[in-house]
Amino acid sequence: MHLNEEQTHRLVDGELDVEMHAAVREHLLECETCRRQFAAAESDANEVNALLRHVDHPQPDVTAGRIARAARAPKWRANHWAAGIVGALGLAGVAYAAVVIPASTVARWVDTVAGWFGDEGHQGAGATRELSEPGDRGTTGVAILPGQSFVIRFTSPVVQGEALVSLTDHPELEVRTRQGMATFSSDVDRLDVQAAPNARFEILIPREAPYVQILTGSARIFLKDGTRLVPDTTARADGSYRFFLGPRAPE
Repeated sequence: MHLNEEQTHRLVDGELDVEMHAAVREHLLECETCRRQFAAAESDANEVNALLRHVDHPQPDVTAGRIARAARAPKWRANHWAAGIVGALGLAGVAYAAVVIPASTVARWVDTVAGWFGDEGHQGAGATRELSEPGDRGTTGVAILPGQSFVIRFTSPVVQGEALVSLTDHPELEVRTRQGMATFSSDVDRLDVQAAPNARFEILIPREAPYVQILTGSARIFLKDGTRLVPDTTARADGSYRFFLGPRAPE
């Protein structure tokens, strides 16, 4: 049996108990694959620790192994902790990369750590994450960071379908199902939604998004162009808009 990732990082960080440490060290004497894995993990840990030593405040109690293990924790906890680590690495790169650490090393570590935690601050337009709330009637959906121009397109009219659209101060654009089933397909500048009959959606559009339009089939039902809104219905009392997603009557 080879060492798994957690065992390797715990060995690097000196976190194995005496019995396990002896067994792992004995295995390394016989297994070249695990020796290479251990050497790579140790090298990575040394790079992280070298970066953290150059931050202009006391080095945080963190190791490469702990970062990797934390990435497997629930995302709502991991994101906030990761942001501090990424910030520390970024600060070290700005202040010292030119004289101490190659810039490529700094960039690689910042991107890697941000990728482990899905840190939104290091994602560009089109970065997408899934939304799932099993306890809320099976709510599903996606959240996307929109770019300069973004289109939400219901690929065909939805029989008895509805959408409730609101503006939000959050940077992500969200499309959630509140009733029925849907599948989502995204790209950097669009989100295609294929919905079942009677599906209902909640759509949250960032106020800071420059240009967002919502189409059902080929018909546009909503446009946000800067601060200008062009809906095909009047706003409700709370400022949201409710749209019917079904087939349009001939004009």
